[in-house]
Amino acid sequence: MIYVDFSNIPISNMPTSARQVGEMAAKEEKRRAEKAEADAVERKRQKKVDDAQLQVAAGLQKMREKYEADLKSQAKENKFNRKLSIASFVVAVISLFISFFK
Repeated sequence: MIYVDFSNIPISNMPTSARQVGEMAAKEEKRRAEKAEADAVERKRQKKVDDAQLQVAAGLQKMREKYEADLKSQAKENKFNRKLSIASFVVAVISLFISFFK
């Protein structure tokens, strides 16, 4: 059963027969069905947007984890290179002293 609210209809447009009431009820039912369909389409669209945002967030999280792992690896490599540079400098200084005292 469809409830039609007649309180917002001016008296001049008030239905005067059962046929007119039926037509108004049919229009109201059609309007509600269209609204329900539009709401369903909007929910479906919003779900797609939400899913896309979740996928992007997951991708960004993976990229951040990879970036942090790369930073750790780079820091480790820089530490090794620094030690190697110091060792090379020490060898160069020792070679210099040896060449002077020969």
